[in-house]
Formats: sequence, C-alpha cells, structure tokens
Amino acid sequence: MSMHESILERIEADSRELAEKLLANDLLPCFYGRKSEWRADDWSRSRIGGAAYLPEGLEHPKDKSGRAMLFLAQVNFSELAAVQDAKQIQGLLLLFWNAARDHSNPKDRNAFRCIYLKEPRELSAEQADLHAPQLSTQFRLEFSPGYSIDKGGEIPLRNQIGTLLQADACSQILGEPSSDIQRLREIAAFAANGVSWSLARREDSCFSHLLDAAENWQFLWRIDSVPEIGLDLDDRSLYLLIKREDLEAGLLDRAWLLLQ
Repeated sequence: MSMHESILERIEADSRELAEKLLANDLLPCFYGRKSEWRADDWSRSRIGGAAYLPEGLEHPKDKSGRAMLFLAQVNFSELAAVQDAKQIQGLLLLFWNAARDHSNPKDRNAFRCIYLKEPRELSAEQADLHAPQLSTQFRLEFSPGYSIDKGGEIPLRNQIGTLLQADACSQILGEPSSDIQRLREIAAFAANGVSWSLARREDSCFSHLLDAAENWQFLWRIDSVPEIGLDLDDRSLYLLIKREDLEAGLLDRAWLLLQ
C-alpha cells in the first residue's frame, strides 16, 4: 500500500477528494526523526539528550545568568543526504537551551545557542561538561525521508494529514512544520530585530518592513516534547528558523529558536 493510499483510507469518505488534491499538490519533502536506542559508538550522530561533545578549546555555552545551558539535541546533516534540499547542508548542528528551560520571550537571543561544526570529527570526548544540565537520558534520532504539509490556516483536513504524515516522529528537518509557518516566520523576523510580535504590531504600518522580512525566513528543524527524558513542552514544540541567505552560506549558527 502506498503512502497516499494509507492516508486516504483513514480520511472520511466525503473529504477524500480534497485530501487527494492536497496530497498531490501540497506536499514538501522533509526528514522525520524517530527515537531509537543510543549506542555509545559515535558522538557525532544525530541524537537528543545526553552530554554535549565539543571541539577542543570551545567552552560549553552559558546563558545570560552565567549558568551552563541545557544541551537539547544535534543533527548530523550528512545523514540527510537523500533529501535534495539537504545535500548542500553539511556538518553538525548542536542546539542548546537556557538552563531554566524558559523561552517566554522569543526575542531573547541569549535564551538559546546554536553551534555549527563543518567537521563533526572535531568533537572531543574530553570537552564534555558532565556537570552541565542534562536531560535524563538520550536517544539516537534516526531520520528517514518523508513528506510534510503546511498545517496553517486552521483547516482541519490539513491538520489531520499532517499528523498522519509524521506518525510517531518527535523531530523534523526541512519541509513545512506542524504549525502555521507564516506566523513562525513573522515571529522570527520580529524577534531577530528585537521586537515582540503581536497582532496589533502586525497590523501597524510601522512594522511593515518586518512583515516583508518574514518572507526571508524558512523552517529548518522542529523538536517535539519527549516527556520520558524530561523534555516536556506541554502542547508546544521547539522550532528553529533561519534566513535563507544564512542557510545558503552555511551560517547555521545564526538560526533562531522559538517555543510555540
């Protein structure tokens, strides 16, 4: 049974015609990450949780209060080479969050840190700060190619298809996220310019340049709650967005983290 057939058989009969059109025209390639057992054989593999291994001479990042940040996850883009859009992305991206796990203010650039290594072989086991905050355990993130659909617009059928497409995945790279991508782009564009996004500001002509700038942002990575290892985000997810020119230039450390 094909992916389309598998999804269509779980859609109400009176919605299948529209579902077929969405599946034919609105899907974008992506990678879905699913948890698998960690094997301590290669610290450069994609994973969630555990200690952060960094190159020699690079200190574990600290938040604005001076506390060591929580290492969330890392993705090794060489594992994603089967997706066309990922072929130009190489290296390892490590994602850190402030020790308090609080990100109520999206414009706080000190609440997270992205470290991008073009050569994962630079990692040093001696550089791991074992006293830094950690999730209770760690998993490998096994990424496999799939398809995503923008669930924006509050269209129930889109939401249903998006949920079916990602199945038991707890992470996603590229494609469309499981949220309103336009709103995420706007929040990122405002935050990167030191402005808090709101509906009132969105309608204010004084901020029209930030709405225009939002079109230059794209979704890169999503991480969902993994309560069993201490990453409980309630009904929210962590979204990493990046400017298109930064992605093309390989400046992944300039990506912006949002909790939405």
